[in-house]
Amino acid sequence: MNYRYLTQFIFNWRHNMIRQDTQLLQHWMKEVITTQGSMQYKLQRARQMHQLNEVDVVAATRDISIYSRIQVYTSGYVMRLFECICADFPVLQQFMGDAVFDQFAKASLLWSPSTSYSLYDLGTTFISFLEATRPKHLAVEDEQGAFLHLPVEIARAERARSEALRAKGAEDAGNLNAEIFPEQILFSAHQITLVAPECLRLVVLKFPLKQLFEQAQKGEPMEIPEPAESFVAISRMNYRPTMEELEEWQFCLLKACETPVTLTHALHEAAAVTGIAYATLMAEACIWLPVLQQKGFLMITVEGGGLF
Repeated sequence: MNYRYLTQFIFNWRHNMIRQDTQLLQHWMKEVITTQGSMQYKLQRARQMHQLNEVDVVAATRDISIYSRIQVYTSGYVMRLFECICADFPVLQQFMGDAVFDQFAKASLLWSPSTSYSLYDLGTTFISFLEATRPKHLAVEDEQGAFLHLPVEIARAERARSEALRAKGAEDAGNLNAEIFPEQILFSAHQITLVAPECLRLVVLKFPLKQLFEQAQKGEPMEIPEPAESFVAISRMNYRPTMEELEEWQFCLLKACETPVTLTHALHEAAAVTGIAYATLMAEACIWLPVLQQKGFLMITVEGGGLF
Protein backbone atom coordinates (compact mmCIF):
# COMPACT_ATOMS: atom_id res chain seq x y z
CA MET A 1 0.00 0.00 0.00
CA ASN A 2 1.25 3.44 -0.87
CA TYR A 3 1.06 5.20 2.50
CA ARG A 4 1.84 8.59 1.01
CA TYR A 5 -1.28 8.50 -1.15
CA LEU A 6 -3.35 7.11 1.73
CA THR A 7 -2.18 9.94 4.01
CA GLN A 8 -3.00 12.48 1.33
CA PHE A 9 -6.44 10.91 0.81
CA ILE A 10 -7.22 11.07 4.54
CA PHE A 11 -6.03 14.70 4.70
CA ASN A 12 -8.20 15.70 1.72
CA TRP A 13 -11.21 13.88 3.19
CA ARG A 14 -10.86 15.62 6.58
CA HIS A 15 -10.33 19.00 4.86
CA ASN A 16 -13.48 18.57 2.75
CA MET A 17 -15.52 17.50 5.77
CA ILE A 18 -14.40 20.57 7.74
CA ARG A 19 -15.16 22.83 4.78
CA GLN A 20 -18.61 21.31 4.34
CA ASP A 21 -19.36 21.69 8.06
CA THR A 22 -18.25 25.32 7.95
CA GLN A 23 -20.41 26.06 4.91
CA LEU A 24 -23.37 24.36 6.58
CA LEU A 25 -22.94 26.49 9.70
CA GLN A 26 -22.65 29.64 7.57
CA HIS A 27 -25.87 28.86 5.72
CA TRP A 28 -27.64 28.01 8.98
CA MET A 29 -26.55 31.29 10.54
CA LYS A 30 -27.58 33.27 7.46
CA GLU A 31 -31.02 31.65 7.56
CA VAL A 32 -31.51 32.55 11.22
CA ILE A 33 -30.31 36.16 10.81
CA THR A 34 -32.09 37.11 7.60
CA THR A 35 -35.41 35.28 7.95
CA GLN A 36 -38.32 37.51 8.96
CA GLY A 37 -40.50 36.61 11.92
CA SER A 38 -40.15 35.57 15.52
CA MET A 39 -37.06 33.83 16.89
CA GLN A 40 -39.02 30.60 17.14
CA TYR A 41 -39.97 30.79 13.46
CA LYS A 42 -36.39 31.66 12.42
CA LEU A 43 -34.94 28.65 14.24
CA GLN A 44 -37.67 26.31 12.99
CA ARG A 45 -37.01 27.35 9.40
CA ALA A 46 -33.25 26.93 9.85
CA ARG A 47 -33.79 23.41 11.25
CA GLN A 48 -35.93 22.45 8.25
CA MET A 49 -33.57 23.97 5.71
CA HIS A 50 -30.27 22.66 7.09
CA GLN A 51 -31.14 19.86 9.57
CA LEU A 52 -29.28 21.64 12.35
CA ASN A 53 -30.59 22.28 15.85
CA GLU A 54 -29.55 25.46 17.62
CA VAL A 55 -28.62 23.46 20.73
CA ASP A 56 -25.98 21.64 18.68
CA VAL A 57 -24.64 24.84 17.13
CA VAL A 58 -24.59 27.50 19.85
CA ALA A 59 -23.13 27.00 23.31
CA ALA A 60 -24.91 28.36 26.36
CA THR A 61 -23.26 29.76 29.47
CA ARG A 62 -24.43 30.21 33.01
CA ASP A 63 -25.35 33.87 32.39
CA ILE A 64 -26.36 33.94 28.72
CA SER A 65 -28.78 31.55 27.05
CA ILE A 66 -28.50 30.20 23.53
CA TYR A 67 -31.40 32.36 22.39
CA SER A 68 -29.95 35.53 23.89
CA ARG A 69 -26.72 34.91 22.03
CA ILE A 70 -28.50 34.39 18.73
CA GLN A 71 -30.64 37.49 19.37
CA VAL A 72 -27.48 39.61 19.56
CA TYR A 73 -26.62 38.67 15.97
CA THR A 74 -30.12 38.94 14.54
CA SER A 75 -30.83 42.35 16.08
CA GLY A 76 -27.32 43.57 15.25
CA TYR A 77 -27.82 42.67 11.59
CA VAL A 78 -31.05 44.70 11.36
CA MET A 79 -29.48 47.64 13.20
CA ARG A 80 -26.56 47.66 10.76
CA LEU A 81 -28.93 47.85 7.80
CA PHE A 82 -30.90 50.60 9.53
CA GLU A 83 -27.71 52.61 10.19
CA CYS A 84 -26.80 52.37 6.50
CA ILE A 85 -30.15 53.86 5.46
CA CYS A 86 -29.71 56.69 7.98
CA ALA A 87 -26.23 57.41 6.65
CA ASP A 88 -27.46 57.54 3.02
CA PHE A 89 -30.40 59.90 3.64
CA PRO A 90 -29.41 62.52 6.27
CA VAL A 91 -31.41 65.34 4.64
CA LEU A 92 -34.58 63.25 4.50
CA GLN A 93 -34.07 62.18 8.11
CA GLN A 94 -33.75 65.81 9.18
CA PHE A 95 -36.81 66.76 7.13
CA MET A 96 -39.05 63.96 8.43
CA GLY A 97 -37.75 63.92 12.00
CA ASP A 98 -36.01 60.97 13.66
CA ALA A 99 -39.16 59.20 14.88
CA VAL A 100 -41.00 59.21 11.54
CA PHE A 101 -37.87 58.45 9.51
CA ASP A 102 -37.00 55.52 11.78
CA GLN A 103 -40.45 54.01 11.23
CA PHE A 104 -40.14 54.23 7.45
CA ALA A 105 -36.56 52.91 7.41
CA LYS A 106 -37.38 49.89 9.56
CA ALA A 107 -40.58 49.21 7.63
CA SER A 108 -38.63 49.21 4.36
CA LEU A 109 -36.37 46.45 5.71
CA LEU A 110 -39.44 44.32 6.46
CA TRP A 111 -41.05 45.23 3.13
CA SER A 112 -38.04 44.07 1.10
CA PRO A 113 -35.24 42.30 3.02
CA SER A 114 -31.74 42.85 1.69
CA THR A 115 -30.64 40.36 -0.95
CA SER A 116 -27.55 42.18 -2.23
CA TYR A 117 -23.95 41.60 -1.19
CA SER A 118 -23.54 45.40 -0.98
CA LEU A 119 -25.16 47.50 1.75
CA TYR A 120 -25.09 50.40 -0.70
CA ASP A 121 -28.00 48.85 -2.60
CA LEU A 122 -30.31 49.45 0.37
CA GLY A 123 -30.79 53.04 -0.85
CA THR A 124 -32.62 52.07 -4.02
CA THR A 125 -34.88 49.69 -2.07
CA PHE A 126 -35.72 52.45 0.41
CA ILE A 127 -36.73 54.83 -2.40
CA SER A 128 -38.88 52.11 -3.97
CA PHE A 129 -40.56 51.59 -0.60
CA LEU A 130 -41.31 55.30 -0.20
CA GLU A 131 -42.82 55.41 -3.69
CA ALA A 132 -44.83 52.20 -3.25
CA THR A 133 -46.36 53.27 0.07
CA ARG A 134 -47.23 56.83 -0.96
CA PRO A 135 -51.00 57.31 -1.49
CA LYS A 136 -51.54 57.45 -5.24
CA HIS A 137 -54.86 59.29 -5.29
CA LEU A 138 -53.36 62.62 -4.13
CA ALA A 139 -52.06 64.91 -6.88
CA VAL A 140 -48.78 66.73 -6.39
CA GLU A 141 -50.59 70.05 -6.89
CA ASP A 142 -52.67 69.51 -3.72
CA GLU A 143 -51.08 70.73 -0.49
CA GLN A 144 -51.30 67.33 1.17
CA GLY A 145 -50.29 65.53 -2.00
CA ALA A 146 -47.26 67.77 -2.43
CA PHE A 147 -46.08 66.99 1.08
CA LEU A 148 -46.38 63.24 0.42
CA HIS A 149 -44.45 63.52 -2.85
CA LEU A 150 -41.66 65.56 -1.28
CA PRO A 151 -39.94 62.76 0.74
CA VAL A 152 -39.53 60.64 -2.39
CA GLU A 153 -38.01 63.55 -4.30
CA ILE A 154 -35.60 64.37 -1.46
CA ALA A 155 -34.56 60.72 -1.35
CA ARG A 156 -33.99 60.65 -5.12
CA ALA A 157 -31.79 63.74 -4.93
CA GLU A 158 -29.81 62.31 -2.02
CA ARG A 159 -29.30 59.05 -3.87
CA ALA A 160 -28.02 60.94 -6.91
CA ARG A 161 -25.60 62.86 -4.71
CA SER A 162 -24.38 59.62 -3.14
CA GLU A 163 -23.81 58.10 -6.58
CA ALA A 164 -21.90 61.21 -7.69
CA LEU A 165 -19.58 60.94 -4.70
CA ARG A 166 -18.84 57.27 -5.42
CA ALA A 167 -18.36 57.52 -9.19
CA LYS A 168 -15.17 58.45 -10.98
CA GLY A 169 -14.79 62.22 -11.08
CA ALA A 170 -12.91 64.74 -13.16
CA GLU A 171 -10.21 65.44 -10.58
CA ASP A 172 -7.50 63.75 -12.66
CA ALA A 173 -8.61 65.09 -16.04
CA GLY A 174 -6.47 68.20 -15.91
CA ASN A 175 -7.19 71.84 -15.19
CA LEU A 176 -10.95 72.19 -15.64
CA ASN A 177 -11.05 75.72 -14.22
CA ALA A 178 -9.14 77.40 -17.04
CA GLU A 179 -10.81 80.56 -18.29
CA ILE A 180 -12.79 80.20 -21.52
CA PHE A 181 -13.48 83.26 -23.64
CA PRO A 182 -16.64 83.63 -25.77
CA GLU A 183 -14.61 84.21 -28.91
CA GLN A 184 -12.89 80.84 -28.39
CA ILE A 185 -16.28 79.16 -28.46
CA LEU A 186 -17.62 81.22 -31.36
CA PHE A 187 -14.59 81.46 -33.62
CA SER A 188 -12.26 78.60 -32.72
CA ALA A 189 -10.90 76.85 -35.82
CA HIS A 190 -10.70 73.61 -33.83
CA GLN A 191 -13.53 71.24 -33.13
CA ILE A 192 -14.87 71.63 -29.59
CA THR A 193 -15.82 68.39 -27.85
CA LEU A 194 -17.91 68.12 -24.70
CA VAL A 195 -18.25 65.16 -22.34
CA ALA A 196 -19.82 64.84 -18.91
CA PRO A 197 -17.72 63.23 -16.16
CA GLU A 198 -18.84 59.83 -14.92
CA CYS A 199 -19.91 61.35 -11.60
CA LEU A 200 -22.57 63.61 -13.17
CA ARG A 201 -26.15 62.75 -12.29
CA LEU A 202 -29.08 64.47 -14.01
CA VAL A 203 -32.42 64.29 -12.22
CA VAL A 204 -35.84 65.77 -13.01
CA LEU A 205 -37.64 66.49 -9.73
CA LYS A 206 -41.12 67.69 -8.85
CA PHE A 207 -39.70 70.33 -6.47
CA PRO A 208 -36.76 72.75 -6.47
CA LEU A 209 -34.66 71.30 -3.66
CA LYS A 210 -31.34 73.13 -3.74
CA GLN A 211 -32.38 75.65 -1.07
CA LEU A 212 -33.76 72.88 1.14
CA PHE A 213 -30.47 70.98 0.90
CA GLU A 214 -28.52 74.12 1.78
CA GLN A 215 -30.76 74.70 4.80
CA ALA A 216 -30.19 71.13 5.93
CA GLN A 217 -26.43 71.51 5.59
CA LYS A 218 -26.49 74.65 7.73
CA GLY A 219 -28.83 73.10 10.28
CA GLU A 220 -31.51 75.69 9.55
CA PRO A 221 -35.28 75.06 9.56
CA MET A 222 -36.35 73.60 6.22
CA GLU A 223 -38.93 75.46 4.18
CA ILE A 224 -41.25 73.32 2.07
CA PRO A 225 -40.82 74.46 -1.55
CA GLU A 226 -43.72 74.99 -3.91
CA PRO A 227 -44.21 72.17 -6.42
CA ALA A 228 -42.48 72.93 -9.73
CA GLU A 229 -40.55 70.89 -12.26
CA SER A 230 -36.86 71.18 -11.48
CA PHE A 231 -33.93 70.17 -13.70
CA VAL A 232 -31.06 69.27 -11.38
CA ALA A 233 -27.42 68.45 -12.03
CA ILE A 234 -25.42 66.81 -9.25
CA SER A 235 -21.71 66.15 -9.57
CA ARG A 236 -18.41 66.40 -7.77
CA MET A 237 -15.63 68.97 -8.12
CA ASN A 238 -12.35 68.65 -6.24
CA TYR A 239 -13.94 65.79 -4.27
CA ARG A 240 -16.77 68.01 -3.04
CA PRO A 241 -20.42 67.55 -4.15
CA THR A 242 -22.01 70.19 -6.34
CA MET A 243 -25.72 70.66 -6.99
CA GLU A 244 -27.41 73.16 -9.29
CA GLU A 245 -30.89 73.76 -10.64
CA LEU A 246 -30.60 74.27 -14.38
CA GLU A 247 -32.64 75.66 -17.21
CA GLU A 248 -34.10 72.99 -19.46
CA TRP A 249 -31.70 73.68 -22.32
CA GLN A 250 -28.71 73.31 -19.99
CA PHE A 251 -30.11 70.02 -18.74
CA CYS A 252 -30.61 68.79 -22.32
CA LEU A 253 -27.11 69.91 -23.28
CA LEU A 254 -25.56 67.92 -20.44
CA LYS A 255 -27.79 64.95 -21.25
CA ALA A 256 -26.39 64.95 -24.79
CA CYS A 257 -22.85 64.87 -23.36
CA GLU A 258 -23.11 61.51 -21.58
CA THR A 259 -20.72 60.33 -24.32
CA PRO A 260 -18.19 62.62 -26.09
CA VAL A 261 -20.02 64.89 -28.52
CA THR A 262 -19.22 68.04 -30.45
CA LEU A 263 -20.56 71.35 -29.16
CA THR A 264 -22.54 71.78 -32.38
CA HIS A 265 -24.26 68.42 -31.99
CA ALA A 266 -25.05 68.98 -28.31
CA LEU A 267 -26.61 72.39 -29.05
CA HIS A 268 -28.69 70.94 -31.88
CA GLU A 269 -29.94 68.24 -29.48
CA ALA A 270 -30.92 70.85 -26.90
CA ALA A 271 -32.59 72.99 -29.56
CA ALA A 272 -34.65 70.03 -30.81
CA VAL A 273 -35.97 69.26 -27.32
CA THR A 274 -36.60 72.79 -26.06
CA GLY A 275 -37.61 74.53 -29.30
CA ILE A 276 -35.07 77.31 -28.67
CA ALA A 277 -33.21 78.53 -31.75
CA TYR A 278 -29.70 77.15 -32.25
CA ALA A 279 -28.20 80.64 -32.54
CA THR A 280 -29.76 81.63 -29.21
CA LEU A 281 -28.33 78.55 -27.52
CA MET A 282 -24.90 79.25 -28.97
CA ALA A 283 -24.98 82.72 -27.45
CA GLU A 284 -26.09 81.24 -24.12
CA ALA A 285 -23.32 78.65 -24.33
CA CYS A 286 -20.68 81.37 -24.49
CA ILE A 287 -21.75 82.45 -21.02
CA TRP A 288 -22.68 79.15 -19.42
CA LEU A 289 -20.13 76.62 -20.68
CA PRO A 290 -17.38 77.94 -18.36
CA VAL A 291 -19.82 77.85 -15.44
CA LEU A 292 -20.87 74.28 -16.16
CA GLN A 293 -17.21 73.36 -16.44
CA GLN A 294 -16.26 74.96 -13.13
CA LYS A 295 -19.13 73.18 -11.36
CA GLY A 296 -17.77 69.80 -12.46
CA PHE A 297 -20.68 69.12 -14.81
CA LEU A 298 -18.72 69.21 -18.04
CA MET A 299 -15.27 68.65 -19.52
CA ILE A 300 -14.29 70.58 -22.65
CA THR A 301 -11.54 69.58 -25.06
CA VAL A 302 -10.41 70.89 -28.42
CA GLU A 303 -9.31 69.07 -31.54
CA GLY A 304 -5.79 67.84 -31.20
CA GLY A 305 -6.05 67.24 -27.45
CA GLY A 306 -5.84 69.45 -24.43
CA LEU A 307 -8.30 71.43 -22.42
CA PHE A 308 -9.13 75.09 -22.92
